[in-house]
This record gives sequence, structure tokens and C-alpha cells, in this order.
Amino acid sequence: MKKLLVPTDFSTEAENAVKVAAQLAKKHNCELILLHMLELPLNQLSTGGGTPADLPEAVFYEISP
Repeated sequence: MKKLLVPTDFSTEAENAVKVAAQLAKKHNCELILLHMLELPLNQLSTGGGTPADLPEAVFYEISP
């Protein structure tokens, strides 16, 4: 095992999972990668006539129509 991917929502349960994953990563000398998904409010763009540049978060993401 070289990489360990751990999804998180920053809840208490997820924090416990990250702690266990960190122990496993240390034991197996592998990279620990945390993943948190962000949902962009694309419906505001389609209904309000805005552009992706109107959302600060969209600067970092590619949005497909």
C-alpha cells in the first residue's frame, strides 16, 4: 500500500476514521490523502444568469455545463 485515501466530512465519526487511517499510514509507511467534496451552487448560475467567475469557489474548479 502506497497511498491511503480517506473521505471526510469533518464529523466526529470521520475524525475517528482519520485517526485510524493515520495509524495505518504510519504503520505501512504510506501517504495519507484526505478528500472532502465541495458542492458548488450551480443552480444559482443557471437561474440567475451569472457566470462561474461570480462564485469565488469556482475559481479553483472546472465547471462543465
